Amino acid sequence: MEKEHSLIYILLSKYFHLPSWADTAIMAGLAILLLSFIVAFASRRFSILSPSRLQSGIELGVSALENFVRENLRKEDADFFTPFIGSLFIYILILNLLSVIPGFIPPTMDLNVTIALALVTFVVVQYSGARRKGILGYIKHISEWELFAHTPIYLLPFCLLGALFFGIIHLIGELAKPFSLAVRLFANMYGEETMVLSFVALSPVFFRFFAIPFQFPFVLFHMFIGFLQAYIFTVLATIYISIATKEE
Repeated sequence: MEKEHSLIYILLSKYFHLPSWADTAIMAGLAILLLSFIVAFASRRFSILSPSRLQSGIELGVSALENFVRENLRKEDADFFTPFIGSLFIYILILNLLSVIPGFIPPTMDLNVTIALALVTFVVVQYSGARRKGILGYIKHISEWELFAHTPIYLLPFCLLGALFFGIIHLIGELAKPFSLAVRLFANMYGEETMVLSFVALSPVFFRFFAIPFQFPFVLFHMFIGFLQAYIFTVLATIYISIATKEE
């Protein structure tokens, strides 16, 4: 199936020679600008004595996020990783919901974007383990060095090969976790967006019988799926960090 392009990409393509991947980059950049605008707008109206509805909603969301992270991580780890986990959820949510704006395409329909999110999560998870156990301790952990701790010295070369083998297997398993999230996120968003676009094409046919566009209920369902997928990705990323920082 031919890749759908956003209206902005189509307009810019009339004046500039843009590669196909530029559409995803434009949409991801717009998501960052939108998030920055919301943060700047909300921070200007913060008040301790008379908080606005927007401030109250943001504070409620931040409080819920902090409680969730603290339930899964140690306090010191929770304080450190809460900004990353919150940013990950909000960014994926905005990426997923961009298609609500007519002419926009969610970047999470591109497997390159979801894999990039998975790689960032993988790096943070490994960093969390090294931060908790120390670099040497984490290397011993992933290489199962305890199995070779009491091996005679003349078998050291074989022990190092075994530790290297276990380390590679461990890292492959760790990489498979966020990669599965990337494939799930891409597949769900691509499928939902394709379904909505199909009903958009059918809408002119059915609009004469219905007072609302035919695709409207599916747009609401798409919004729910976008929120759910962002939530699942974030929850599992938090669990992976919790496993990596768990004391043995």
